[in-house]
Amino acid sequence: MDDLSMAELRVLVAVDGEGGVSAAGLRLGLTQSAVSHALRAAEKKMGAVLFQRGRGGATATPAGHAAVGHARRILRQIEVMKVDTHAAARGEVTGTIRLAAFRSAAFHLLPRVLVRFGQRYPRVTVTVRIVPDLGRGIAGEVADGRADVGVVSLPVYVDGLVTKELYAEPYLLAYPEGHPDPRSLSMID
Repeated sequence: MDDLSMAELRVLVAVDGEGGVSAAGLRLGLTQSAVSHALRAAEKKMGAVLFQRGRGGATATPAGHAAVGHARRILRQIEVMKVDTHAAARGEVTGTIRLAAFRSAAFHLLPRVLVRFGQRYPRVTVTVRIVPDLGRGIAGEVADGRADVGVVSLPVYVDGLVTKELYAEPYLLAYPEGHPDPRSLSMID
């Protein structure tokens, strides 16, 4: 199998992001024909149909969804490599970290942490996106290459991701005095 070119990786991400070949061409400054050619070449190299194409645009197949996630991460790593290389040559630590978090972590946990991080690494930018921790949620954002790291409320088990407990937060149950069975109250699991 031949390796995909950088141009083919960009085409995969653009077609997925724009939902069609023509719109991806506009985004990349390429003709529709050039995008279609690059997409067919990528599919041939990968040995799978990556997008279903039709009048309504292009939709990633399961194989396409996996390929686009990898393409996003590869392109991001190339971007980080360039920035880090130039910064290291100047003796600096720079870059951008894309962080996905659930709302309460973003508003209550992260501010103090990000202030300390910013003091230690003033030339590193951290962008925080609030993502509902439902379905693929935050782990999906990281797995799909839309975020570099995520803060989740419960352990997640997704191939290719590593999880590490940051801290354990105690929860207390307040219930009416003398209640015979607090676990029978609604919403108690």
